[in-house]
Amino acid sequence: MSTDTPPPPRHKELLDEWISNNYEEYCDFTDMMHSADGVGFEKVFNFASKLAPGFKKAVECRLKDDRATDFKNLEEILHEAKIGNKLLAGFENPLPDSMIPAMLAWLFRGRSFECMTEMGEELIRGGKLTFLARIVFKFTIKTIIYTSISIEARTEDDWRNFCEEQDELGVVPTVTLKVVKKFKSAVPVTDDNVVTTEKKKPKARIAERKPLKELLTDHTLLELIEERVTVKKRAKDIAMLYIALDKAHVLHSCTIVEFHSALDEAFGEKAGYKKIHVRGVQDAHKTFMSRVQNKLVIDFPENKAELADIRDFLDLPAYATV
Repeated sequence: MSTDTPPPPRHKELLDEWISNNYEEYCDFTDMMHSADGVGFEKVFNFASKLAPGFKKAVECRLKDDRATDFKNLEEILHEAKIGNKLLAGFENPLPDSMIPAMLAWLFRGRSFECMTEMGEELIRGGKLTFLARIVFKFTIKTIIYTSISIEARTEDDWRNFCEEQDELGVVPTVTLKVVKKFKSAVPVTDDNVVTTEKKKPKARIAERKPLKELLTDHTLLELIEERVTVKKRAKDIAMLYIALDKAHVLHSCTIVEFHSALDEAFGEKAGYKKIHVRGVQDAHKTFMSRVQNKLVIDFPENKAELADIRDFLDLPAYATV
């Protein structure tokens, strides 16, 4: 199994099974990869450098080469090092504390491509990179998008949805938008995207998100939620809290993104509260609501027990289904 070819159906099943049996380890890995300080990417890069001698030096040179327009030399190094075979062997017979199973599960079953693209866009916007480095990341983003489509991990519509999602967050993914505009697949014609001869009106911005107090039907939950999120700080904990509140019918209709934003607004300056990147929370929620062997992950015994713990801690209504 290699990152430039889609995993066979059997391998997808094995990855889903691994996530089911090692869910906490998977969530810890995704949380690390979505960390704003990039520590996850640094760890993966160092690991790849160990598997492929010469890769680290080649990357450093590539970042300085102002003539290069692709990453073929880097791909060749990984191919010659038989990275795909090494990763497959590491997944089938993992060593203690190996990151290979979690890394492959995230790469092929998580929101890896979106995370990598978003990280690249943020680095370009940050203003701390040299011109040459920004060009390199531009190529990187394009490569990520086209690779995800070529291995059938994502579709062109997936990337259109990603751009819409970024827009809802008030972010402009400049490079990604330019790639998406060049897609050749047809876009359904609706009243929203028909271009007329009249000057196109600016897209209306989404109304300002509601504070947490207004999202809750019971305002007495605020203190308990604050206490909970200063102890349970991982992306999967925030996603689980959202699901528990929704199941208890004490949360007005809102998306996981809106809930995450409301938490940050309410407790962002509180001691002990840790701001988690929204992408990690979305990833955790998506995993909880996905199916493994025709069963929702959220309905696994350990997750139902966690929901029950949240219900008891927050003293949620007894009619909550867990």
